[in-house]
Amino acid sequence: MNESSHNMNFRQRQDQDTSMGHESSTSSEVLEFQSAEEMLRHDAAQIEVPESLSERIADSVRDTTPTPWWKRIFRSGSA
Repeated sequence: MNESSHNMNFRQRQDQDTSMGHESSTSSEVLEFQSAEEMLRHDAAQIEVPESLSERIADSVRDTTPTPWWKRIFRSGSA
C-alpha cells in the first residue's frame, strides 16, 4: 500500500469516528445519580435478562447458601 492511500484510509477512519461520536453524543441523555446503587437500579430497569440466564443465576445462588459462622468454627475443631 502506498503512502497516499494509507493517509486517505486514515482520514476516512477519522471522519467515521468523528461522525459516530457526534451521533452518539446528540442522541444520548445525560443522567446524574446520587449513588452507585441508584445507577445500577436504573441500568437493571433498562436491560431485559434472557429467561435462560435468569434461571441459571437463580440456580447458582440457591446452591451457594453460606454456612453460618458458628458451624464453620465448630466443624473445624471437631475434625
